[in-house]
Formats: sequence, C-alpha cells, structure tokens
Amino acid sequence: MIYKVVPDEDLLAEAKALAARLAAGPTVSYGQIRQAVQAAGSVGYDTALRLEEEAQRAAGNAKDCAEAVAAFLEKRAPVFRGE
Repeated sequence: MIYKVVPDEDLLAEAKALAARLAAGPTVSYGQIRQAVQAAGSVGYDTALRLEEEAQRAAGNAKDCAEAVAAFLEKRAPVFRGE
C-alpha cells in the first residue's frame, strides 16, 4: 500500500516525520495490530477472532488507552508512554 508520494529530495524528511509520528503514538496498540495482522494469514477465522479479542482487551487495559480518553475529554494532545 502506498501511503504518500513525495519528490526524491523530500523522502528522508517525510520518512523521519512519519517515524516520529508513529513513535509518539499508541505503540501498545500498534504492536497488537501488527501481531494480529501477521497471524491472520496463517490461522483460521475463529482463531483470528480470538486473537483480535485478546488484542482489544490488552490495548483497552493499557495505560495509554486511559491517556487517550483523558486527552480527548480534556481537549489536549495525548502523551503516550508505551504502557
């Protein structure tokens, strides 16, 4: 999948900006998503649903989830800590 097309001379700056944005995001959730996507190609439907349920539970119980909700309610940018 292509996320964005940029001129060659802007590629490094764009890549660094994307990396910084991802690193500042909810990395616990990103990890859960990555694991579920990787597993989805090699497990059955029932197993994939169970893995998704476990991932949702883990992400929902993470401190970063509480931070996201608090930031939304307080109308501020969240500060994720990977917890």
